[in-house]
Amino acid sequence: MRPTASAAMFVIAYCTTGYANDLPPKCNENGSAPEINACAQEEFIEADKKLNHQYKILISNLNSEDIALLRTEQRSWLKMRDPICREESKEYESTTGWIFWFNKCISAKTYHRTEELMRWRTE
Repeated sequence: MRPTASAAMFVIAYCTTGYANDLPPKCNENGSAPEINACAQEEFIEADKKLNHQYKILISNLNSEDIALLRTEQRSWLKMRDPICREESKEYESTTGWIFWFNKCISAKTYHRTEELMRWRTE
């Protein structure tokens, strides 16, 4: 459930923007590319926190068989999310906007997964 792949991509993007020796750019939706990218990164971090919270609630209320099922499902989802978003943001790959579009995609997929987990709880 850790954002390792996307966090690594953020670090790579961050270090290649020329800000590596400065403070990280702050979110500014009307700012420079690094500032806009920071907004998308913050959105993903928030989405991931909500997903982790929902996952913990769900897993605490399941029997061992359902926990195993959920973990398998969650691992499969995680393995698919980033490659799908890399493909969806591929057209921006050589631009400074790539990390923005990638993070918007993983945020959307993470919010959607959180909703799925909420439905899992009510089934």
